Amino acid sequence: MQGYVHLYSGDGKGKTTAAIGLIIRQLAIQKNVALFQFLKDGTSSEINFLRTQPIQIHTSQMSNKFYVQMNEQEKQEFTLKQQQLWNQATKTIHEVDCLVLDEIMDAIQLNLLELSDLIHLIKHKPSHVEVIITAHQVEQELVDVVDYYTQFQCIKHPYQKGIAARKGIEY
Repeated sequence: MQGYVHLYSGDGKGKTTAAIGLIIRQLAIQKNVALFQFLKDGTSSEINFLRTQPIQIHTSQMSNKFYVQMNEQEKQEFTLKQQQLWNQATKTIHEVDCLVLDEIMDAIQLNLLELSDLIHLIKHKPSHVEVIITAHQVEQELVDVVDYYTQFQCIKHPYQKGIAARKGIEY
């Protein structure tokens, strides 16, 4: 079966949730799946659930700080972690049926990774592999090489009323 590339972007809630829905569908038909989470620490509820499933999960192991709050040494160390995560993803794509690159565009926009490398991966992926990419913002160059492109737009959200993220809903 031909594999395609999915891109979920926007400021709305649900990009990772949609990607996880596809993961569950892939697992339901006994496909090999790998999830790579960039700029995330792997502690959200859905990841805890997925750890009980036959799936490879690779996360950033972030510090408690946002990237912009890190000092130069912390930024260098974190950049190295993101690059190691990317290198593992480029190897893993040859071992799986479905590869999820969660928030990879955010890592690219922070100059931790290169857009050209992601586009090269897409253009040279094994033909059967389904690739799912999530991002807040995307470059047209990426949109041009994907097969599915869905934008998530936030119209109304409890965050706007100062309500914090809720476990089991937002994470």
